[in-house]
Amino acid sequence: NGWRLIERLARRNEFTRRMPGTSRSVPQVMAVNLDLVIIVASVKAPRTSTGLIDRLLVTAALGDVPAMLVINKTDLTTAEKLSELEELYRNAVENVLFTNAVTGANLEPLGDIISGKTVLLAGPSGTGKSTIANYIDPNLDIKVGEISKATGKGKHTTTTAELHAVQGGGWLTDTPGLRECG
Repeated sequence: NGWRLIERLARRNEFTRRMPGTSRSVPQVMAVNLDLVIIVASVKAPRTSTGLIDRLLVTAALGDVPAMLVINKTDLTTAEKLSELEELYRNAVENVLFTNAVTGANLEPLGDIISGKTVLLAGPSGTGKSTIANYIDPNLDIKVGEISKATGKGKHTTTTAELHAVQGGGWLTDTPGLRECG
């Protein structure tokens, strides 16, 4: 396969969650040695609960990983709702960014934020993580899917966490959608 282990680096931080489907506190390591976790959420189609956003932020903090919040699909909600979210999270993260990944609105800052860093995209299915990754580097060509008409939720188009080298420097991990984070 051409891959080989060259060096094992010390673990300086980690982003983990409780293994889904278990009642015990078995950790599932999603990524280590991160410079940033970007939590991608949406207000509608699908709606991301503030409880899940809170748990993802706590997970990042417990793993000693800096976090930012991207609220995507801004065209599907009101300015008032976006203002409420900004007020709610302005002290919890260094940066709250409002985007529309389909149109590319306000995604330009992400390229600069990610440049030269190792970054994890985390959040529920259907919030636009893969679309955002493709915007940052179109050469990634990560498969994206539609929201289920039956459930109104994402369809788990991304099935494994994969580390991608980003044009211009840095690394980006796109993850499968998280339904839970304990």
